[in-house]
Amino acid sequence: MRTRTQPFLGALLLVVTSAPSVLAAPAPFEPTPAFDLQLSFPDPGKTADRLRGAIASLQRGDTTRAMSEARAVLKDDPGSANAHEVIGSVAMLKRDWAEAERALNEAVRLNPRSDTALTKLGGTLLALKKSTQAAEMFRKALAISPSKGTARRNLAVIEIQQGRISQAIAGLQESLQASKGPDRLTKYFLTSLYLTMLQPDEAERVAADMVKTEADWPSAHFLMGIVKLDQGKVSDALPLLQKAWPQVSRGAWTQLTTAVTHRTTGNLTESLRLLEQVTKDKRDWTLGQFELGQTLSALKQFDRAQQAYKLARRTTTGLNVSFLAGIAETYAWQAQRPADVVAQPRMKAAK
Repeated sequence: MRTRTQPFLGALLLVVTSAPSVLAAPAPFEPTPAFDLQLSFPDPGKTADRLRGAIASLQRGDTTRAMSEARAVLKDDPGSANAHEVIGSVAMLKRDWAEAERALNEAVRLNPRSDTALTKLGGTLLALKKSTQAAEMFRKALAISPSKGTARRNLAVIEIQQGRISQAIAGLQESLQASKGPDRLTKYFLTSLYLTMLQPDEAERVAADMVKTEADWPSAHFLMGIVKLDQGKVSDALPLLQKAWPQVSRGAWTQLTTAVTHRTTGNLTESLRLLEQVTKDKRDWTLGQFELGQTLSALKQFDRAQQAYKLARRTTTGLNVSFLAGIAETYAWQAQRPADVVAQPRMKAAK
């Protein structure tokens, strides 16, 4: 019997960086990733029941019990790829990357056709800054399951870091075609990337489809609000955005929207002045920090833009924009590197 479990385990970071460093590439993370496991039980029995118990514990977030049950399975069946994958999954949740790499390598060795184990191993390798190896794992996972959104988004992160923006976009579009359209996180990612590239019209096209298919998802409407704002369509944007920050004063909204309008009309100096004032008065306003990053990027001040996006990821007032800001931060990081002068459509858009 073959089953697939897809619980949400909060904010498991499938793409993360390890120790902070000014040289370390930032990366967006999966806000609520599907933590799935492929299970194959040839015959019912005690080992299969234990493995189901380990999976159920992992679904509940009880990592201690999941680890204990997975180890019990391995005592009876040392060749259980699923048990090794559970152990690797627990290690990922605990950010014990060395143990995760060991366990997931073993899971892949025992079952090289497991797209879930390959994807988790790729995420672990990326956390360890082994980007080349990570990309190989994601590609293998996609060869098995072309609609594997988590693998595709992680691979896109690597491509963005390398300045291969057109390849990242093509891959995300290919993933949406393979999934027949329901992958909302990939739509969110692609919309965010277009926004980061200062291409709001392309962002609107993807966001409109996301809003249509995810009418009950608040994040879809919120992102559409940012798209409308970055297009200069303030009257359309405000109803979508103000719900997320009801505590923000009318004066602050006026400053923000005026600043963004200045950016869309090419008055970058005035846009920067207003947004610096907005973020000085409300440092914890995520949208203010994000829009400051957008104007700094348009000015090609990518180092400062990266810092603004980083603050947008860390602040908690209002709707979480960590995924959006993480993509923007990654793009700004690669754009400000002197060696990376290829494939920078943002620079063309900023002219």
